[in-house]
Amino acid sequence: MVTTGGVGELSAINAHAGAYSEQTAVIHIVGSPALSIRGNKQFQMHHTLGDNDYDVVKNIFKPVSAEQVTLMDASRAPGEIDHILQTCWVSSRPVYIDIPADMANKVVDGSRLLSPLSLSFPSSDTQQQDEALAALLSKLIAAQNPCILVDMGAARQRIDRAVHELVSNSRLPTFVTPLAQGFINESLPSFGGLYAGSGSHPGVQEYVERSDFVLHIGPLDTDVTTYLGSASIRRTAVVKLFTDEVQIDDKVYSSVYLHSFVPTLLKRADFSRTSIKPFVAPTVNGTIATKDNDPITHAWLWPYIGSWLRPGDIVSTDTGTASFGIFDTKLPPDSMLINISLWASIGYSLPSAQGAALAAQDAKTRRRTILFQGDGSFQLTCQEISTMIKHRLQVFIFIICNNGYTIERAVHETTENYNDILNWNYKELLRVFDRESKHSRAFEVHTQGEFKDLLADEKFSPYGGVQLVEVYMPELDIPQPLKKLAEVITARQRAAAGR
Repeated sequence: MVTTGGVGELSAINAHAGAYSEQTAVIHIVGSPALSIRGNKQFQMHHTLGDNDYDVVKNIFKPVSAEQVTLMDASRAPGEIDHILQTCWVSSRPVYIDIPADMANKVVDGSRLLSPLSLSFPSSDTQQQDEALAALLSKLIAAQNPCILVDMGAARQRIDRAVHELVSNSRLPTFVTPLAQGFINESLPSFGGLYAGSGSHPGVQEYVERSDFVLHIGPLDTDVTTYLGSASIRRTAVVKLFTDEVQIDDKVYSSVYLHSFVPTLLKRADFSRTSIKPFVAPTVNGTIATKDNDPITHAWLWPYIGSWLRPGDIVSTDTGTASFGIFDTKLPPDSMLINISLWASIGYSLPSAQGAALAAQDAKTRRRTILFQGDGSFQLTCQEISTMIKHRLQVFIFIICNNGYTIERAVHETTENYNDILNWNYKELLRVFDRESKHSRAFEVHTQGEFKDLLADEKFSPYGGVQLVEVYMPELDIPQPLKKLAEVITARQRAAAGR
């Protein structure tokens, strides 16, 4: 991400902070005023606060950056850049590179480019790792109904192959939290579904919380993913594999890193000695008895979408009804779900879909990018459709048209009009961004039959441009997972009020 100092970078700080929260590697390059004029007292530079403080915005970014650097010396710049890139990769968090205007064209020594950049992860403390492994394996062998719970840390730390091999080889029932949905192949026999406390798939909460051994990989408990603490795994049953430490019972094994611990566990574990209590995953893509002229509801939509998705799809869901509705969608193998349940900033998903589609195009893959976004969120960042069309990207945009912020109506039990929005003619926006309509098409669907017919149209799915679909739904209809969260919130509010 490249921004102008001051005004540009502050416009992007929400995205930058979101990347930090969601453990996503981002290189943020900021173009700042030249070093030669920073001490000038005769005038103030534009894009500043007018106080000659050229670090004030950089300091604002400090808490949400893994590392920062201002390139001030051409002889040191190559090493500083290499170091900060390594930090970005290993920490899986954003970094901040400040390039003053008079440094941009400096000639530097290019010898570092002759050798690949080292992207190795820290080595674990051998003694601590061995002790943690021994304690883990002892608990695992003694367990009668062990399972695996995959969370955000596993999904963000690029240990896909090792975790997938662990799940496949162990054959232990495996569950994911909302922050890791889409990370595990849901077609595996051992895949059990989504665990989120009282928001879990049917039967999942009972199974996980009764297990006497839960291998929790990359844990991050949040209000949303635990449904306000309704998740209750027994402390003596859980083994937590954090990014840089292992926690078993009350003991913490420090300097033990996921990247070395999981592969070592694979080598040393004898899963033939492990007791396995099978768990039959609930049917997520089951059919609901409806008629084609019935309105489109969340209970019908999300399971049905799973039958249309195909391997390799990139799915982005915005914060709101879509981010909860996707819980009830079975994702195909090799798909990717972009769903920021922790940072939960609305409007992010359209530009994220644009970035994902551009990356897929750059990688010369045939992966589809599919976006589900509420109408309120869409109105915040819709201009990125112009970028999609400019770069000839293939993106399916499904706008949930329900007259505003339904998630707020549900969570706060309110019908206040500040949750209503002005209803746009969304389809006509494509005529604004693509005047000749050469690289975009628009549709609207009001019934289940219309929705099914559209997805079944052989000209719809293979289309090479932007396709925008207005999906009209009842204003107060919400997905079942969101309904459960609203019930938890309401119960807490009433208890606090003594009602």
